Amino acid sequence: MGGRVAGGAPARERARRTARIVAAGLRDRPDLLTRWDAEPGWAGTDFRDRDLTAVSLLYRPAPTAGQNGDDAPPTALHDAPWQHYMWHIPEDGTPPEDRAAAVLHRLATEDPRTYGGGTGRG
Repeated sequence: MGGRVAGGAPARERARRTARIVAAGLRDRPDLLTRWDAEPGWAGTDFRDRDLTAVSLLYRPAPTAGQNGDDAPPTALHDAPWQHYMWHIPEDGTPPEDRAAAVLHRLATEDPRTYGGGTGRG
């Protein structure tokens, strides 16, 4: 923890800067997560490991068998409780601007629920 890349800022500062850029990107592009029926929660550093960028997302659960439009009331999925997903992005020495761009690109192109265990790379 707290590692430094040669000539660079400490990992903690890079993770915090990455989180700020991701949060701004999500605010600037509110439709980014709509294809996944998700909404941004927050972005920051992980509470236990400040060298990790953490992105919190809220989403509706995917329909299960018997919950399609044919046999479920129209409000069944709409009324389902939101679920929380936490994505941890490990520090890898990449500049925060590049890491944030990769995170936002991945959020736009790949369903975050498929990242596996809530931990993944941007």
